[in-house]
Amino acid sequence: MSTGSEQVPASFLPARGEPQKGNTAQSPKGPVVLWSHISLLPDDVIERLEKEEKAKGARKGVRPPPLDLAEIAQIKAAEQSFADSTSAIQIVPRKSRPVILQTGSLGPAMKAFDKCSRDSLRDWGIDPDLDDQIVRPVWPINVRSWFSPSDYPEAMRRTGDEADIKLRLLVDAAGRPTKCTVVSRFKEKSFDKVVCDVVMRRARLEPAELADGTKVPSYYYNHVIFRMQ
Repeated sequence: MSTGSEQVPASFLPARGEPQKGNTAQSPKGPVVLWSHISLLPDDVIERLEKEEKAKGARKGVRPPPLDLAEIAQIKAAEQSFADSTSAIQIVPRKSRPVILQTGSLGPAMKAFDKCSRDSLRDWGIDPDLDDQIVRPVWPINVRSWFSPSDYPEAMRRTGDEADIKLRLLVDAAGRPTKCTVVSRFKEKSFDKVVCDVVMRRARLEPAELADGTKVPSYYYNHVIFRMQ
């Protein structure tokens, strides 16, 4: 597969819907397309969720109201139904030259992915059944204050190295970080160490909550970008 574009659109068949764009990259075996996020939902549901996210973004620094567990259950059901009905994926590496991958129903794959996700939570020490009942996820307090320019590793600054670090933070029922894990890998581990060291020392968080206000252990994801200016 070859393409002259940095992005490649993909659609799920037979539903089609709005194409979801992936980024092209090179692997030892040739060109690949990477999708960091795929929404297995009808377009109207995706549009509604995007509007809700934009509304949250307009209230930066303000913890969102509790989630509606019934609505979350409906979204999960819609996602599984969409996956069940999907039998192929169409990608368009070049204009007017689509490639159709006959996958069969994605329903079993979605169920396997959900099981894998729940198993991962158990591995982290999180009860997935309790996690299902969380209406207020972990909330970071003034996250921009956690890092400063002086946290840039000096050796990496001298060589001009940059990095995008994604991390997972386990948070106890009191809002204290208990474990930091880098979930993206960079060739220079100095960045990984700095990120976790800083977060474990400086992170301030409000713990996850159930509908009755009970605080429970959970987790938090963040993305730290090191850029030279």
